Amino acid sequence: MQECTNQNPSDFELGNPPVVEVAIVSHYLPSESPGKWDKPIIDSFFEEIVDTGYEPTNIGIRQAFQVKYKDPEHRAPEQLRIDRRIDSVLAQKKDTCLSLQLGQDWFSVNLLRQGIDYPGFASILEEWSGLHDRYIAFFRPQKVSRLILRYNDAVKIPLLQGKTILEDYFTVRPALPEQSFGDIGDFQLQFVISGAAPDHALIVNFGSVRSRESEHANFRILWHYVIEKTKDPLDLDKNGLKTLLGEARIKMRECFRSFFADKGWQLFDPR
Repeated sequence: MQECTNQNPSDFELGNPPVVEVAIVSHYLPSESPGKWDKPIIDSFFEEIVDTGYEPTNIGIRQAFQVKYKDPEHRAPEQLRIDRRIDSVLAQKKDTCLSLQLGQDWFSVNLLRQGIDYPGFASILEEWSGLHDRYIAFFRPQKVSRLILRYNDAVKIPLLQGKTILEDYFTVRPALPEQSFGDIGDFQLQFVISGAAPDHALIVNFGSVRSRESEHANFRILWHYVIEKTKDPLDLDKNGLKTLLGEARIKMRECFRSFFADKGWQLFDPR
């Protein structure tokens, strides 16, 4: 696991942040006497939080197949049973860019940026906090087993004579012997970085995105900060959880700042 260190402060403001999406995901240890995970209980939950403005729009179904073979010699399969169950439900908050995804023993809040405006981390943290209260009041979980803070960034780099020099913009980039490999086309990299505590990790996926644009090269950076507490679950107190998410954001911002060379940093209009 790689350590991310940076002498630049995490306290910065960007006029044009590359954020496309932000999400907070929380997983729970179920109640000691959990109800059946089915459509009636899901409907009841959304009726309970109808005042929040979230309206279900999509249901994801998971299928499990049980198969045996009629003829062991020719391995001709015979389907015995298909088990269908609800995997998750997606709900949109009316007239906003917020969505809620509800699964068995977990939920996530997603903020999809629309246009130039980006309401910031505090906005989605408060949204998650309010839904966390409603979730635990309804489902009565025992503890929190996992927290995830996720950012999805899109970066456009100007092309110079049809090419872009990655080291001008990124401190993190693929490096291959040019004599043998030639120019790098598409690439995908993944890093697992130590977090603020032994059971924390920052997973970074960085890669090129194919595009028909002739003036820019496009890149995507996915950040997943995972607080894994399966063996030592967290209390349900939202203030303690919000503190952990705030610490996760600080670590992520330090690594984000270190990710870019000065020319790349200027793309985001630092204030």
